[in-house]
Amino acid sequence: MIFFSRRLILSKLTTLPFILFFSKSYAQNNKDDNGSSKKDCTSDKSNYLHADSEVIKANETQKVMLDELVAQRKKIHFLMENPSVSFDFFLDIHDGSVDATPALKAAAASGKTIVFPSNGVYSINQNDIAISPFTKFIGPDGGYATFLVNSTEGSFGTFDLRNKNGLGDDIYSGGYFNVFRNLRFRYPGQIKNLTDVASNPIAYLPLFFGGGYSSRFEYLDIGNAYIGFVLGGKGLGSCSRIVLKDIIGAPIFLGLSIEQVRDIPIIQNISWNYNYLDLDKNHSYGNMLKQWMALNATAFQFGRCDWASCINLFSYGYYKNLVIESRRYTGSADRIKFIGCFSDQSIHPLWVKDFENQLDFIACGFTGVKTNVKNASGIFLSTKSINANVSFTNCTFNSYYMDIIISKVNVNMYACQFYNYGFGSKQTSPASAISIDNDNVTVNIVNTDIDASAGEYVRCLSDGGYSGCLLNITGCSNLTGSKFEIFRWDSSSSNVELISQDSYISGAYDDIVGVSSLGITAYIPRRFYLESLPLKGSFKEGDYIVNTKPSGTKEDSIIKGWVRMTTGHNNQLNIDWVEDKLTK
Repeated sequence: MIFFSRRLILSKLTTLPFILFFSKSYAQNNKDDNGSSKKDCTSDKSNYLHADSEVIKANETQKVMLDELVAQRKKIHFLMENPSVSFDFFLDIHDGSVDATPALKAAAASGKTIVFPSNGVYSINQNDIAISPFTKFIGPDGGYATFLVNSTEGSFGTFDLRNKNGLGDDIYSGGYFNVFRNLRFRYPGQIKNLTDVASNPIAYLPLFFGGGYSSRFEYLDIGNAYIGFVLGGKGLGSCSRIVLKDIIGAPIFLGLSIEQVRDIPIIQNISWNYNYLDLDKNHSYGNMLKQWMALNATAFQFGRCDWASCINLFSYGYYKNLVIESRRYTGSADRIKFIGCFSDQSIHPLWVKDFENQLDFIACGFTGVKTNVKNASGIFLSTKSINANVSFTNCTFNSYYMDIIISKVNVNMYACQFYNYGFGSKQTSPASAISIDNDNVTVNIVNTDIDASAGEYVRCLSDGGYSGCLLNITGCSNLTGSKFEIFRWDSSSSNVELISQDSYISGAYDDIVGVSSLGITAYIPRRFYLESLPLKGSFKEGDYIVNTKPSGTKEDSIIKGWVRMTTGHNNQLNIDWVEDKLTK
C-alpha cells in the first residue's frame, strides 16, 4: 500500500505544474505589451466573466488536488503508524458488488494486519495477489469474511506467497510470517455437475500458492476451490514452521500439497468432503461431479516434510486420500507421523512413493471402495530408501474391492484390524489383506485381527511371488475367515514365517490352510493359563492349558496342564482333555 500510495502522490504532483502554468499563462495572455490588461473593443462583459470563471475553476481544481494530496499523506501516515487497520481503509463497499482486487492488492502489499468486517463479501476478479511479509488477513471472530473468486487467468494463484513475488528485489520480499484467519472462499463460476458439454470442472488456479514460511492458515473454508493449497518447493519458498489448522472445504482436484518443510510444522484438523456443500444450493456438487472427483481428486500430498505430526486429517470421496511423494523439492518425508487421520470412500487411501527411515500411522482409519473401479487395489507402499519401515498402530482397514495393502517396504502392524475386502477376488486373482511386491521384505503382525471372510478367494497374507521375505505373526494375532487360503508364503525357500503359539490361525473350514516354504499350517495351537480345567468354551485340537497351580495327584507326578484332543465345546477330562503330567 505504501508503494501504491506513493505512486498516486507522484501522479498528483505531476498534475499541479500544469494547473499553475494554465493559470499563469491565461493571465499573461490577457495583458498588453506594457503589462496592462488588454481590452478587446469587440468583447463585452460576458468575456470577462467567462475568463474569471476559468481562473476560478482552475484554482478550485488546484485546491481539490492539493486536498487529495494531503489526504493521501494522512493515509500513509495512518498506515505507517498503525499495525492493524480495517479493510475499510482500502475499500468501504462490503457487498461484493465491486471488484475488490485493487484494494486487496494494496492491502496485501502493506505488511499490516488487515481486519475484515463481519459478513463482508468481496469479489476477486484477478489472481496473483502478491502477499508482502507480515501481512495478515483476519476475518471476524466466530464468523467469516467471504471472497468470491471469479477469474481463471493468472500465472500462480489467487494469493501469491512466493518468496520473490515482485514486491521487491530481495529474495525474501514475498510471503512469510503471514496469517490468514476466519476467511471463506467460493467460486460462483464453477460448474455444479458434469454434462455432455461440460465434461470436466473448471480448472481455477490454486487459492494459496507459494512458500508461507512461519505463516498461519487457520479457520478457513475453501468451499468449492479447484485447488486449495500449493505450498513449498523450488521457486516457491520454504514451508518450515507453517501452521495449517481448522480448515474445511470440498476442493475438487487437490486439497493440500506441501513440500520443503525442514522444521516442525503444525498440520491438524483439516477436513475435505465432497458432500460438504450439499446444503448450499449455489455451490453443491451433482453426482457426476462427485464421481469425477472419486476417479481424479487428491486430498493431501506431502513431499519433503520432516518430523511432522499431522493430526485429524479427514477426506471423503477422493481418488487418492494421502500421497507421499516429492514433486517440487529434493529429498523426501522423514519420520512423519499421521495421528487420528481418516479417509472414507477412497480408492487409494494411501499412495506412498518415497520417504526416508520411518513412516507412522497411529489410530487411523482407511475405508476403501467395494465396487469395481480402475486400478482397484487400495494402499501402495514404496520407497527407494533401504530398510525403510511403515508402521500402523491401532488402525482399521475395510471395504476394498481387491487387496488392501501392496507393499515394497517393511510393514509393521500393531493392534490393527482388517475386514471386508476382496469382493472382486477370483480363483485366478486372489485378494490379500497384505501382499508383498518386492524381495527381502519383512511383515510383522502383532496383536492384529485379519478377517478374510468377505470373498471366495481371499487370503490374509501373500508373499506376492517374491523371495527373501520374512513373516512374523505374534502377540495374540488372529487370522481367520478364509474360504481359500489363510496365507501363502512359499514362493522361495528363502521365505520364512514365524508364528507364535499365542496367535490364532484358522480358516472358515477345517481343511483351509496356510501354505509356506516349510509346509502347511492349518492351525497354530493356542496356549492358555488357568488354575483348573475349563468347564465351558470352544477349543481346537492341539490347544494347551498351563496349570497355574500345579499339584500332585500321586506322590510320583504333578499335573503341569491339559492337552486338547478334540475340537468343539465339550470339555470332559480324558475325552476332550488329557492331563500333562510331570513324573517326580
